[in-house]
Amino acid sequence: PGLTLVPDALVGLCWPAVFSAIGSALTDDGFPVIEGLLSLVHPDHAAHLLQSMPVTKSELTVTATALAALDTEVGRVVPVTVTIA
Repeated sequence: PGLTLVPDALVGLCWPAVFSAIGSALTDDGFPVIEGLLSLVHPDHAAHLLQSMPVTKSELTVTATALAALDTEVGRVVPVTVTIA
């Protein structure tokens, strides 16, 4: 085991918040942006630490926000931002 934190190690803990944000996101017309979570495809993600992680055991709060959905040739893309505090 290394002595440094790999930001992607936190990604798995964020999935419930991400799925909640996507599942509750609505179009401008008030319709769900997705038909169901089973058809989701995860194209990419990026994780960056903006400050140091606590050195002692701490409780972290995850906040996920779905941004405006984009319709593309291959399907609908729903960008989600995640903040861990």
